[in-house]
Amino acid sequence: QQVEFAGSEDLPFNLAILLDLSGSTRPDRAAMIAASKRFVEMAGDQDRVAIYALAGDLFHVVAPLTSDRASLIATLSKIPGVSGGSPLYDAIALAYAEELHDREGEKNALVIISDGIDNRLSGQADAPSRLKFRRLLKAAGQMNALLYPVFLLSGERFGRGWSKKARKRMQQLADASHGRVFEARSIQDLEPVYPLLASELRAIYSVAYYPSNQDFRGRWRKIQVKVDRPGATPRTRKGYFAR
Repeated sequence: QQVEFAGSEDLPFNLAILLDLSGSTRPDRAAMIAASKRFVEMAGDQDRVAIYALAGDLFHVVAPLTSDRASLIATLSKIPGVSGGSPLYDAIALAYAEELHDREGEKNALVIISDGIDNRLSGQADAPSRLKFRRLLKAAGQMNALLYPVFLLSGERFGRGWSKKARKRMQQLADASHGRVFEARSIQDLEPVYPLLASELRAIYSVAYYPSNQDFRGRWRKIQVKVDRPGATPRTRKGYFAR
């Protein structure tokens, strides 16, 4: 295809943080709050951050997108010791739909701090997601945001292969949106992540072209992007729906 545009603009980013405050993550609660504060601190003066939570089986908007970092830090310090079921897939979809969905043309990212164990995956009857994972995965490929799951390894304590399966699904979501997964057994594991994520969000490139196939009927089209710079490996979306 003939590329019409390729480049990157120095634009502020929108970062939404989804905290999985379900019962299975209670041992990680202090580390999750500490990590969230570090994500807020990495944002620049023009960047905006939102805090969402899955708690009491429901999705909550703790703080909408704002550049007021002091207010966000104070809000995170007041989050109570809640818990509940794990309709995680529903919460991820709602976190994207809340604000990022309407911010086309902007740099958007959703950080998901969770052990990845949805009650639909574990077979628990209490509050499983209504949204099936395969539908969420399909939606992730169309989201106007990069997904960055911060995967909590503490879910391994449940056994039964739940954590391993959850890790695979979080990787699939990250790949579909051209984000990446960060594993964390403790807050110290995330120290290298903050500058890396900030660097990535400021180095998003856009590539545009007019497809030679002008038959737009909603079908999936694969894309493969190659660069001729030695040592450079691009992470890109795998395709798009022609509409």
